[in-house]
Amino acid sequence: MDMKALAVSEAVNLIKRSLESEFFDLTIVGEVSNFTSSAAGHFYFTLSDKDASLSCAMFKMDAMRNPIIRKIRNGEKVYLRGPISVYAKRGTFQLLGKKILKYGQGDLKAQFEFLKEKLRSQGFFDLENKKEIPRFPKKIAVVTAKQGAALQDFLNVMKRRSLSYDILICPALVQGDAAPASIIKTLNVINSRSDIDLIVITRGGGSMEDLWAFNNEELVKCIYNLKAPVISAIGHQVDFTLSDFVADMRCETPTAAAEV
Repeated sequence: MDMKALAVSEAVNLIKRSLESEFFDLTIVGEVSNFTSSAAGHFYFTLSDKDASLSCAMFKMDAMRNPIIRKIRNGEKVYLRGPISVYAKRGTFQLLGKKILKYGQGDLKAQFEFLKEKLRSQGFFDLENKKEIPRFPKKIAVVTAKQGAALQDFLNVMKRRSLSYDILICPALVQGDAAPASIIKTLNVINSRSDIDLIVITRGGGSMEDLWAFNNEELVKCIYNLKAPVISAIGHQVDFTLSDFVADMRCETPTAAAEV
């Protein structure tokens, strides 16, 4: 009987194309083991949890851009971002690390840059995806703390300008661990309406820790998928969050957002 069959190389190459096209940008968290380095400057290790393990590598040029790799030790937990690569000759696959960060690292700036690069590479900050801000919006949804100074600053400017508008105040937590979920819930309610012309997300200034809720990955994705255009006015002039990068316009202060 003449059976139709793939050659081993054909099968592996089919798997290679499928895996590498589907998993071209993963972020994995796991515990490091089997950590080794080569004379050529490459690093090889395994990331594991209690149920599975994954072979990983970081080649010389990527390692030079991530000097922290030299301080990684077996037993430590890390974030690793990069594509899946299939090594056809052995029929194996591994994650090729492009960025690495220690799990729970206290350096918030390092965490910020790690997530910023991940979201940027996935297109969330692309200029061609920005929606136009309407010149004369009729109904503006303002997402902020109900008793916050940011809301009063915004409303004072709007009243002074005496334009025809309708402001819908949408309270949400703007600081702390529960804030991202609170803001996302509020935005989803706004997004279910058909009468909102513009969304303003705002709060006053603070430390990086105070503003950290606005660097939440799920919040960034929520803002990206909103139907109405979004102005972010978070913190002060020197403060930048990932929500600023995904918004259709960033203003330096709540007052500046109202002026716009």
